[in-house]
Amino acid sequence: REMGQMYDDLVVRVETLAEENGELTSKIEALEHNEVQYKQQLQHYEMIKEDYEALQSSMEEAVSLASGMTSQMSKFVKQHNAISKEHETKMELLNEELDTMELAMEDVTRELEATREENDILRREFRDAECFYRLSGGG
Repeated sequence: REMGQMYDDLVVRVETLAEENGELTSKIEALEHNEVQYKQQLQHYEMIKEDYEALQSSMEEAVSLASGMTSQMSKFVKQHNAISKEHETKMELLNEELDTMELAMEDVTRELEATREENDILRREFRDAECFYRLSGGG
């Protein structure tokens, strides 16, 4: 009778461990998905940054070519300033977004690592429970 109770307790524990393992596996998959999304957003940010730098370079080149034309230069400078301000604002927003994403990614990475550690512990406990079950004559 005592062995039967131990077996029942073991079965309940194994079921619990299997459920926890499934939840942790789902959590790991979600965190890995978030990590992929973060990397894609980071690549997008880098592309926008390259576009901005190319625009800056072409604007500087255009300014030097237009130096002899005062009225056109005045229009160009006004447009350039407006575009530069717009891009500076966008860059500030993107930098803030990047900072936020980096902090979020650090949190995700820490959570992923903690979840993986929990999962490893649960897997060891599950293996131990299986061994105990077999040794106790259950399998």
